[in-house]
Order: sequence, then C-alpha cells, then structure tokens
Amino acid sequence: MQLNLIPYPNSVTFLEGTSSVKTSRHILQPGMGEEAYRLDITADDITVTASDARGILWGERTLQQLRRQFPEALPCLEITDAPAYPLRSIHMDSARHMLSMDAMKKMAEAASYFKINT
Repeated sequence: MQLNLIPYPNSVTFLEGTSSVKTSRHILQPGMGEEAYRLDITADDITVTASDARGILWGERTLQQLRRQFPEALPCLEITDAPAYPLRSIHMDSARHMLSMDAMKKMAEAASYFKINT
C-alpha cells in the first residue's frame, strides 16, 4: 500500500488491522534527534513519540495527512522520520505579490502541513 505523505517518511512498517481511534497521545523521549518523531498506530492507540515539541508537531502533521487519505479508519503502522535537512523553507513576498493577510495565513498553514520549519 502506498501512502500519500509529503515528505515521505524515512521508515514505514505496516501492521495488521485498522484503527478508528480519534485522539493521540504524546510522549517526549530525549535522544531521538532534533525534530525526529515516531508515530505508532495500533487498533487501540495512536502515539506520537519525539524528543522535542517540533517532533510532536511533525508527527501530528503526518497523522493529519493520513486522516485525509483514510477518513474512515487508519491502517495500523509504525512511522519513524527525521528531517533530511535542518532548514526547510518557503519564500513569501507579500509586497511584490500583494498578498492579503488571509492568503499569508493560508500559506503559513500549508507550509506547516508539509513540515516546512522556516
């Protein structure tokens, strides 16, 4: 099964079954690496484990992308990911392109959805 995740995680392991759990729990675990996370989806639980708050955020963004792809029930899986580069950015020039504040907010939300950090 191919997952439509951007950027695609370093490691994806599929498990048996599906999960209809709606909430996730977060665990901070030092030593995983900056912005790294592990997302575990089982039939009974969804857990995001990371060493910092940004890792938790990226794990939640991956979960959000999965929920868009599988609205009824998520496949049980384990995802381990860490950024390939420390800086991932987007250029927003509101003066040159005359962007409204609402357009800027939408672009910032889209950047966060795709795990852009700067």
